[in-house]
Amino acid sequence: MEHRLSELLQSNCAIEEEDIAHISDICSESTEELDRLNSQILQLQLSLQSVTIKRDELQTKLGVYRAALSPLRRCPTEILQQIFTWTLPPFPVLSFDEGPLLL
Repeated sequence: MEHRLSELLQSNCAIEEEDIAHISDICSESTEELDRLNSQILQLQLSLQSVTIKRDELQTKLGVYRAALSPLRRCPTEILQQIFTWTLPPFPVLSFDEGPLLL
């Protein structure tokens, strides 16, 4: 029957009553399957969205903690002051395009 329907669908021949009923059954089953698959896709998309939000929140949290562990935060203030002082020209005039404000 499927072979006959395949040939029938590829031709311009008239469709008989029993073929119409069979094609209607196939369309009905396919529509149900399509609805089921669409529902499944929607559930997966919602699940993916939820997991993505959790991942993004964790990445943000991790970034904050990693920044707290930065070696620069453990550097003594005097060393940082010396670094900024070295960036100054001999007669400093504070400008946004020169150190230390440039840093």
